[in-house]
Amino acid sequence: MECIKRIWLTGLLCTTALCTLADEVIVNAQRMIPGEDCEITVELQNDNQVAACQLSLYLPEGLSLARDDAGRFVYTLSDVRKYDHVMTIVEAEDGSYLFAIYSPSNASLEGSDGELLKVTLKVDAAVDHTLQAAYKRIMTSTADGIGTKLPDVTFFLEMGTTTSVQTLQDMPDCTQQFYLLDGRQLEGVPSKKGLYVTNGRKLFVRSQ
Repeated sequence: MECIKRIWLTGLLCTTALCTLADEVIVNAQRMIPGEDCEITVELQNDNQVAACQLSLYLPEGLSLARDDAGRFVYTLSDVRKYDHVMTIVEAEDGSYLFAIYSPSNASLEGSDGELLKVTLKVDAAVDHTLQAAYKRIMTSTADGIGTKLPDVTFFLEMGTTTSVQTLQDMPDCTQQFYLLDGRQLEGVPSKKGLYVTNGRKLFVRSQ
């Protein structure tokens, strides 16, 4: 693996020398449901003490980064791995998304493996097949400027299965138990649009 000594400057890594280190990025993706959001999790396994990381996410047609009501990208930086680290996301001219993770105090990430971040994707309602995405231009850097260029990571997002109903009245039995995706049981039938679990299957309620 090519590894390069770099200086972290305004979110970019600048090449200054060569070395040999071993870091690895692993991506896990939820199954997609058309018209809904799904999450992808990025794990980082690092042999060296990583203080900063940048990577570019390339998405196919039908997928985009989800935004909240204020127009901000929806993501979570792991509390377990970060010290005082922050993350910024910038949409590039080629349609990719540049992720930059760094510490204002130049501190290293906590630990040497585990979840680094989660990001939420918006799945177009017309998507009906497995899609391929990739993280490219992945680089990490230590506090003293030793940086590593990592291989690109390609991953696939597969279609999920759900029972879709237009109204709760369409359901054959509304006396059954309903649960949120985190396992919490509802009192009665779902009152909001969204995904629920009943009889061991996912149920997408479009309206009351």
